Amino acid sequence: MEGPDSSLRRPGKSKQEVEIWRASLGRPMIRMNFFYKALLVSLGFFAGCGNTKDPVNNNQPQSGSSNAALYRKITPQQAKKMMEDGDSYIILDVRTEAEFNEIHIEGATLIPLNEISSRAQTGLPDKNMLVFIYCRSGGRSANAAHELVKMGYTNVYDIGGIISWPYETVK
Repeated sequence: MEGPDSSLRRPGKSKQEVEIWRASLGRPMIRMNFFYKALLVSLGFFAGCGNTKDPVNNNQPQSGSSNAALYRKITPQQAKKMMEDGDSYIILDVRTEAEFNEIHIEGATLIPLNEISSRAQTGLPDKNMLVFIYCRSGGRSANAAHELVKMGYTNVYDIGGIISWPYETVK
């Protein structure tokens, strides 16, 4: 008489082989479930990071929503090319006065980061003009760019820090 496992036996397989096969049935499913869960979490994360496109910065804006003004992070080379294209612009240095006096980009206007909200209206009267912002290494310029966008400026470009500016400076 055959036992309860006899119906699970495949022809030519021993009882031990059937038990190993039976024990392994759940493992691929567990691995597959983990894989799909990880994939779904990753897709959800990246889908939540989507935003409007910006042609200047590899189609990736830095701030705001699809209906708001955005600032864009660009390279010094991109900024230089835009400056040479002939549109009017302002180069805004958001470092301290001492840092500005030590070295700055020619033609730059100084408004230290801690004074942006109080001095931007008078120092930057046209909210649609091209504004290129820089600091020493890029941190303060990003904060200033966020602040200007919140104040309604629409053409703000963060060019990072003067330490990565490869062109002429005033010392």
